[in-house]
Amino acid sequence: MPDLAAARESLPAFAAMLGHPLSDWQAADLELDAPITCLLWGRQLGKSRGLALRALWRAFGAPGRRVLVVSGSGELGARRLLGEVRSIATASETLAGSITDEQGQLLTLTNRSEIRSVAASEPSIRGWQVDELYLDEAQLLSESLLAAALPTVSAREGARVVLAGTASAASGGFYDLFRRGETGDEHVRSSRRVSRLVGGPDHAPWQQPSMIEAQMAAMSPLRADAEHRCVWASDADALFSRASIAAVTADFEIADLENLRGPARVLAGVDWGAVRDRSVLVAVGRLAVPGERLFGVACAKRWPAGAPLTGTAQSPGVVEQIAGSRAHFDTITMERNGLGEGCSQLLVSRLRERPPAAGGGNPPRRKILDESEFAAALERRHEPSAPVARSFVTRKNPVFVTAEAKAAIYSSLRLLIDQQRLLIPASAGELIRELMLLKVDLSPSGAERIEASSGTDDLCDALGLAQAPFPDRRGRWHTMLANLADPSSRLPEPRLPVGAEDLPTVTTGGGLSLPRRPIWQSPAGRELTVPPGSGLPEQPSALRLKGVISIPTHR
Repeated sequence: MPDLAAARESLPAFAAMLGHPLSDWQAADLELDAPITCLLWGRQLGKSRGLALRALWRAFGAPGRRVLVVSGSGELGARRLLGEVRSIATASETLAGSITDEQGQLLTLTNRSEIRSVAASEPSIRGWQVDELYLDEAQLLSESLLAAALPTVSAREGARVVLAGTASAASGGFYDLFRRGETGDEHVRSSRRVSRLVGGPDHAPWQQPSMIEAQMAAMSPLRADAEHRCVWASDADALFSRASIAAVTADFEIADLENLRGPARVLAGVDWGAVRDRSVLVAVGRLAVPGERLFGVACAKRWPAGAPLTGTAQSPGVVEQIAGSRAHFDTITMERNGLGEGCSQLLVSRLRERPPAAGGGNPPRRKILDESEFAAALERRHEPSAPVARSFVTRKNPVFVTAEAKAAIYSSLRLLIDQQRLLIPASAGELIRELMLLKVDLSPSGAERIEASSGTDDLCDALGLAQAPFPDRRGRWHTMLANLADPSSRLPEPRLPVGAEDLPTVTTGGGLSLPRRPIWQSPAGRELTVPPGSGLPEQPSALRLKGVISIPTHR
């Protein structure tokens, strides 16, 4: 028989009883002997498992306790962490019978204690009174979110707060609290634990040195320092400030590549990877929000390192998976550098083989219209009685990324984020981390360069390509997305189906409201893709504007 009294009094005894013993250093860090504890642990050191065990122990120890887990990586992160709690509890003979209620965000025990896990948003946090508050992926949380979360423990005697995460830019609420703990603040205790390969504890036997070596070799030095050595990066020369990223982040849902679908079209960027680097596709769509000119990341797919770039119908590679998806690509921009040349040519060929309704075929002959003709064509396009033509041709835009092109691409991306016209889902935690770690450096010649040229910041690079960059006749670089996001450009307003106004909404850090499950619209058309299972009717495809050239493209 397990010693339940000892398990209620001791977290290490409780963890051992459940078959998940804690290392001495883990038990010491999770003792929470200060009101606020900051855990800066390297990757794969058991942070999620430790928080799950602490939450169960606290709820099991006395009746009526409340534990609130707030995930900085959005709804998916909240579900993952509560799923860790649930899997530990249900696998235990001692605790399995103690669970009385399992909902999407809540687990309740027979002693009326509960563990609730929510995505990071002020409405989901305010109003709660809890005994313990866990802020997971705390480096992704804004200072205003922390200010809303911390008071939830102020009315409970002996309450504790845990902020857990990895290093990123040296700014923000998590960084400030961690530094306070390092400098001896009596209310804050900080603990930094690094991977065993870089000087961490030898008693972390689940870590495989060869795998850590491989991971670090595939990362830039800046990223390896943050993820494994827990070194904060100075944000004095950061390309994006923490505040600007927080302002465009919201917990809206996005699809994976397999479920990304039309009729709404997206702009996509593809960054190729071979052995160490990884191939990535990022898609950007227009958010169908009346009265707003907003775009958002609609998909972020990263293949494993070494994934085959091409394959067969039975075993498709990256090229086949992109060409075989149900997504409707308005424009797809592919990096041509290095091995990208051959991969881009092959993807162009595969995209032409798609059916006409999915953007296949060759583009028709086009002419350049003058300004008055272009305005008249747009007026005809917006007429409700215009005939519907469902076929279209995807623009293929292979780009050789030079230093000049890269500077222009990231300059455009920064403006879109600063203007809060490009929104990022909270679930895209890896993309957010990469954006916050991007730095601007000066070359010996005095030119600015982005510290992502090693190719390891692949999600950022693919997002930059998804803007559809192109040179004008003088060789100056522009992006199609910046042109579309310009308020002076004429784009059709969304015609939302009846009931769209009733969809649940989320709010960005900058105060913009949008549906949690967005309705997507083609960047320059009326085509809409409604959330599956929402009950909203699909909209017909809009008239395709013929005879107008938007950007120079590969044929």
